[in-house]
Amino acid sequence: MTTRLDLSIGPVQGFVTQSRRTRDLWGSSYLLAFLSAHAMRGAHEAGGEIVQPVVTEDRLYRWVSGDRSGSPPRIGTVPNHFVVKLEGDARPVAGAAVAALGAAWRRVCDAVWGRYVAPVYLNGNETEAIWQRQVRAFWDLSWTACPWSDGRNPLARRKHWRTHRPPDEPGDKCTVMHDLQELSGYVRARQGRQQDEFWGRVAHGLGTLDLRADERLCAVALVKRLFPKVARDALGWPVDASQWPSTVYVGAVPWMRRVMNTLPDQAREYAAAVRLSAPDDVFPMQRPPFSGLNAKDAGDFPKLGSWRRPVAHGDRPERRAERAAARRGRSRSEPRSLVRGTARRPAARPGHAHRRGEHALQHPPRAPVARRVARGADCRPAASVAAPLRPTGTTRR
Repeated sequence: MTTRLDLSIGPVQGFVTQSRRTRDLWGSSYLLAFLSAHAMRGAHEAGGEIVQPVVTEDRLYRWVSGDRSGSPPRIGTVPNHFVVKLEGDARPVAGAAVAALGAAWRRVCDAVWGRYVAPVYLNGNETEAIWQRQVRAFWDLSWTACPWSDGRNPLARRKHWRTHRPPDEPGDKCTVMHDLQELSGYVRARQGRQQDEFWGRVAHGLGTLDLRADERLCAVALVKRLFPKVARDALGWPVDASQWPSTVYVGAVPWMRRVMNTLPDQAREYAAAVRLSAPDDVFPMQRPPFSGLNAKDAGDFPKLGSWRRPVAHGDRPERRAERAAARRGRSRSEPRSLVRGTARRPAARPGHAHRRGEHALQHPPRAPVARRVARGADCRPAASVAAPLRPTGTTRR
């Protein structure tokens, strides 16, 4: 008898949406597709035929299956639900798919554990037990089998039968996946110092984009955050996610396109000024990651915003503000009105004193056009958007 086997991997929404950065979103989607591809491979090797989706030409599935031609896949292209056609009993094929997924997941987790958690887990409070509990009970796999001729899909009804029961999670919760316990095992209200020391040791050698000073993660969140750094051991091939666009960069893309189309010369000059005064690695991307940002007239302007200075764990915002103030040649005690106040004032008409004083005429706005537009100003030159002035002698009521 020809049998239809439906297999679904979850949770999907919670795993993907519980992300803090664009790299987390990509990592969640990629990891889920990677595990699904391994489940498909297990079902295929057990005698099943993958009929939905068609994955014979999918790059991720080919690399998982051993065909390593071409460059490594960088995008997760395999869905979490697939259909297998087979002859006879479906239980051995379903068991092989579940076992293949579990083996792939353990390999990813072991790679992250061995590199980042194993050297410091003795400084935690039952960290190893927390890790094992979370990685073993996270995934919810559902499968159904029915005669191929029935034309039915009982998987939707099977999902209403809730049989996956995650274990209880005590203690302080993860700052990204809020229903799971963070790995140190300490309670911050009573053991805040020990908790900070644990995460300081984990973050040693990592950049601020890998683990911020205020982040305390669970095992699952730490795996999807750091597995790209050990991808050769975790996946079997390297994956470069070090220069993934940040959420700030993605949000600024429409504005950058508008500036490049309206003021390409000023945008090019601004990028050139940044290149002269910023570190050498301020432009790490060889090309912009989005279409429509490759205008030659704008120079390196599309590549701005992709770099952040590596910061040691525990580097507080006050220290960063002091260093920024020192680079601007002033102390933090100087009045802000003498430094930034003039950048927000409209340009005055020739022959008229600005109603806020002569300071704006003596000191033109210091903020470049890119910063003015970032605060919501028009992209046109300043003279065309200057606010009208009241006649001399009028007062505001």
